[in-house]
Amino acid sequence: VSTQSTGDSASYVVDKITEKTKILMTLWNDNKLKDDFLGQVPIPIERVMREGHVDERFELQKRSEKSNVAGTVHLRISWISGPFKSGNVVVNLYGCRGLVPPQKLFRKTSEDGYSAYCKVELDPIKYQSKPTKTKTCNPFWNESCKLRVTKEQSVLIVSVWSEDFGKINDYFHGDCRIPMSKLLNRQPIADWFEITKSSKSSKLGQDEIDLSGFVRGEVYIRAQYTPDGENALSGADVDVSKIQDLLNSYQSADLKQSSSNNEITAADLENNETNDSETNSVKSTQSEKPKKEKKEKRKKKDKKDKKD
Repeated sequence: VSTQSTGDSASYVVDKITEKTKILMTLWNDNKLKDDFLGQVPIPIERVMREGHVDERFELQKRSEKSNVAGTVHLRISWISGPFKSGNVVVNLYGCRGLVPPQKLFRKTSEDGYSAYCKVELDPIKYQSKPTKTKTCNPFWNESCKLRVTKEQSVLIVSVWSEDFGKINDYFHGDCRIPMSKLLNRQPIADWFEITKSSKSSKLGQDEIDLSGFVRGEVYIRAQYTPDGENALSGADVDVSKIQDLLNSYQSADLKQSSSNNEITAADLENNETNDSETNSVKSTQSEKPKKEKKEKRKKKDKKDKKD
């Protein structure tokens, strides 16, 4: 037969995985004398682990130059993780882009950026990068850390901070969160992650100020989980110099022009307090101005009428 749908399925336990590990499916013709080879499909197990589920039609490949192969085969392969194993997560912190310029938040500053740094949390374990020496809205760190993970339900938290201009308080800009479920396939993930406001702002200390209400920006990180007793799988290399050049180009651009579409009007946050009464009084005085002007005009007119 040229095509056949068997609907057969099988499951296999994979103990040790290397970069060369593959799933090899071979197709044969049942012959009484000798089975005939019809083709094969090699599938890297790393792809199945990364995607979790593969469902597509593959071209049959030759086994040797003598093989006479034609046709396709439809395969459906799923990766099911076994019991969770404790291990380590390596996190590379490269940089952040697009933080809200200080002039948009603080009326009394001429600074063009922040002495920004990054915090990484996984369960109780924490790591903190060094603040940038140059104040910028597009910080570059290029630091890495290794964190221990013992729970499958753990969440990797990467938060962006900056030192206060007065060296008293630290500012919290926001964070991104990556569940361990996204790392269990052992494949490294490397990308820009948007930082957002989180519930962390309610847990800030007395010497920390929350700016996440005016959050904007993305942080570039690479993270990879490796179980105990196994070697880390290789992944695509990150071009560090390219990221650094990109962040430098952002910073050298005109901040006012680049952020004009996202202009933020905020009360002075130096004490992290929004004084509603002050804003209301400003609004009321603004609304009272035209009334006062009308009254003055009327008085002048009345005086003119009396003289006449």
